[in-house]
Amino acid sequence: MLIKINIKKNSFTLLEVIIAITVLTIAVGGSFTLIQQTLTASSQNKLKLTAYYLAQEGLEIARNIRDSNWLKQKRKDPDVSWDAGLADGLSVGDSGDYIADYDDTSLSSFEDKPLNLDSDGFYSYSPGEPTPFRRKISITKEDIPETDDPNDYSLRVLVVVNWSERGRGHSVQATEYLYNWDGN
Repeated sequence: MLIKINIKKNSFTLLEVIIAITVLTIAVGGSFTLIQQTLTASSQNKLKLTAYYLAQEGLEIARNIRDSNWLKQKRKDPDVSWDAGLADGLSVGDSGDYIADYDDTSLSSFEDKPLNLDSDGFYSYSPGEPTPFRRKISITKEDIPETDDPNDYSLRVLVVVNWSERGRGHSVQATEYLYNWDGN
């Protein structure tokens, strides 16, 4: 009697091993690429968000100067104009470029220099760690067309923040109009 024994081999062929390694390599490589892209996007978004905050701060500096002028008018010096320090020497249609720190009470002439990060974590032009950000505050004196009064005008405040990252230039801007709504 002849007995046939069927022995099954439980092993992988070389081709199966190569295919499995290729699939794992593609999966792991794709994951690393995705992680790298996510980290790059996170870094770019952090810089962009900081730039938007710096632009908003530029608007708030101008608004604070206007509001301080109103307080000076009300309390002690009625001859202070609502736009003192903002539109000095500007005629309707003229524009000026400035820089200012978060705690400044007046604007300084524009210099294309970077903001620094001081030891307290504030961005300023004082000594500190240099950052890639440059901020320009532009103020334009504009006529209000609804009125005939030459003393009735607005100030257009445009803040542009520029920075460079990995050889590419980026920019954000914010605009606001300031009015003499107090009427003095």
